[in-house]
Amino acid sequence: MKNTRKTILLILGLVAALALVPNIPRLATQGAQALQIDTFLCSKFPTVACEIAANQTTDPEKKTDLLVTACAAGWTRCVEHATTLRDENKNTKDALRLLNSNCDAGSAAGCSQAGVTYFQSDSFDKAVDLYRQGCDGGHAAGCTNLGFMYDSALGVPQDYAKAVDLYRQGCDGGHALGCTNLGIMYDDARGVPQDFAKAVDLFRQGCDGGNAVGCTNLGFMYDSALGVPQDYAKAVDLYRQGCDGGHALGCTNLGVMFRDALGVPQDYAKAIDLYRQGCDGGHALGCTNLGVMFRDALGVPQDYAKAIDLYRQGCDGGDTLGCSNLGFMYEKADGVPQDYAKAIDLYRQGCDGGNALGCSNLGWMFENALGVDQDLKRAETLYLQACDMGDEWACEHMKTF
Repeated sequence: MKNTRKTILLILGLVAALALVPNIPRLATQGAQALQIDTFLCSKFPTVACEIAANQTTDPEKKTDLLVTACAAGWTRCVEHATTLRDENKNTKDALRLLNSNCDAGSAAGCSQAGVTYFQSDSFDKAVDLYRQGCDGGHAAGCTNLGFMYDSALGVPQDYAKAVDLYRQGCDGGHALGCTNLGIMYDDARGVPQDFAKAVDLFRQGCDGGNAVGCTNLGFMYDSALGVPQDYAKAVDLYRQGCDGGHALGCTNLGVMFRDALGVPQDYAKAIDLYRQGCDGGHALGCTNLGVMFRDALGVPQDYAKAIDLYRQGCDGGDTLGCSNLGFMYEKADGVPQDYAKAIDLYRQGCDGGNALGCSNLGWMFENALGVDQDLKRAETLYLQACDMGDEWACEHMKTF
């Protein structure tokens, strides 16, 4: 089963531009004298000499103070250095000092990345303000991120029309994720009329610009014949691009293609490897699908214990099919003691989350008094709900009522 939900991501990185630096006279090369001279030069040539002095001091606070001075003067490596502090060294405090000083000096990229830092600490109001400064200053990623805030009602009231406008600014400014997210708005009819053709074009722009989510989403459009003729071979190639680019959903969907022989020869071993990549990458459906392979002995020896563990990972990660499948294991005593109460709870989680199998299986429990009192009316309602979601078995079974 493929996940039909597209993904909106918040950009957290920035590629810094290289810059030429002027020659600074070096009157000493080591020890305290060198630090003293470089500190003096920092006041004269802050964008370069402050970095040199910072690299020579062993005092962390002094180092940060020197780099703040450089950032305030427009040091070209400020954002790159600050994001490394934040993302690799987990030093959010010093990263924010650098980024805020760079933003105050008029760096749009500094404002946008300061916004990301506040976003990561759930300070959404501050993130919104800084994204707006970044966007107004011409930084395309700031526009995309501000659009995400309006899209998701984080720090501002939800406003799809504003999100669309900001994603468009990001896309027009060359930010690939802005194109991908704008494509999602057209695909889902949020703030704009549904237009699969426009979504396809925008996903392509995102993919061509290096955004892995755009590749996965474009693959899904070819897979599902939305806005383009169905083409499994193209879908496979695009899912592979998404997966190779680090998008876990791309790996999961590519695994489905190998499992079901869609555009490629059937290969359970490749499907298993791709599901594992998806699962390890945090995509819950990848865990669920991998569990199915162990339950049904597809490319691996049958192993109910592994299937149960993987279904639980899928369910805990938000995949409602994982909840429904785990419920089935408890209903049938496959690898666990039979427990109708747990099965019912898991089917309910699946059904409430929009999984048709969870609704139909929960209906079966009510129809047959398994762990609950028989309630045919409740069963019929659940079968109808499952049928409306596309469960053919539920549609046929309702005819017996």
